[in-house]
Amino acid sequence: MRDEKSYAKWVRGENGHLTKRYHAIDPAEHAVVCTCGRDDCHRARLLPLREHIAELYRVIRDIHEEEIAVCDPSRWESVLYGLRMAASIDDVEADTGYVEDPMVFALCEPTIDYEYGQSEMASKYVAAATIFNFLWQAYEATVSETASDELKRLIKEQRFGERGRRLLESRPELSQRFRGVSDLVKLALTHCRMGELMTERCERIEQKYGSSTLVAAAELAREFRNFLFHGGDESPGHEDWVDVAKSRCRIYRFYSVSVLILYLIQAMAWIDHESDDERTEYGSEDEALTPREIFERLQFKGPGIWPPLKGEMPATAAC
Repeated sequence: MRDEKSYAKWVRGENGHLTKRYHAIDPAEHAVVCTCGRDDCHRARLLPLREHIAELYRVIRDIHEEEIAVCDPSRWESVLYGLRMAASIDDVEADTGYVEDPMVFALCEPTIDYEYGQSEMASKYVAAATIFNFLWQAYEATVSETASDELKRLIKEQRFGERGRRLLESRPELSQRFRGVSDLVKLALTHCRMGELMTERCERIEQKYGSSTLVAAAELAREFRNFLFHGGDESPGHEDWVDVAKSRCRIYRFYSVSVLILYLIQAMAWIDHESDDERTEYGSEDEALTPREIFERLQFKGPGIWPPLKGEMPATAAC
């Protein structure tokens, strides 16, 4: 196996051992993270995606442990399933050359490199799409269980994406409680635009819902899901051979929208705990938070997570 400019997944290191050149979920670590160093940067304090998913899973499981004990299955079981499956993915391997005649690779070495490169991008694309799909399932399950006395027709018609947005539209003050959502909506819209094929959808969202609230996040997630479901997307080419920004954003947008979906699940769970003010230890040994306070801030890493909200929290300028 060649060491110099190899596109193969497995490469031989200096010690002679074969190691993976990439993992399919590597883009998750780059899509949203910010290293600006500012103390007030929300993105810089976000948990890595898999940790965020796992933390949300643990919080929902623990808070609803009593419900699970008395009700089998719990109404949150589908939510937990989607989160567990999304967090479980650590690598994916796709082979775009599987459909080709094997003689093509025997006779043409550049073709081998090309398929290796395309297989890398396909692996990253499949991983991102699969994680997004499981998180969307968890979100729809959450919406179906939230505020069950409202918008009953949308539950019956299983229009959960629309119902989630409308629940948030009726609670416009909620966006102020979830720090960083404005930055993340703007970032996800940027990724969707730069990845192309979604320009008109993005323009409609901004014109009608703006780009700084949970309502806009819910509509962007819904539009992105429909865009994928109806075959509007295209997998990226390897960035050595195509436009780098477009190639990266066609994967990054899965992750930036996925983080918004985690925020939306937290917001739905926040609504669901309107009457629950019992405090639970979370974040540090001497800190006790209500379930609503937990859902507002579990996406951030310490110390101390975040101080209590006092009045409105202004949106930080996007980094």
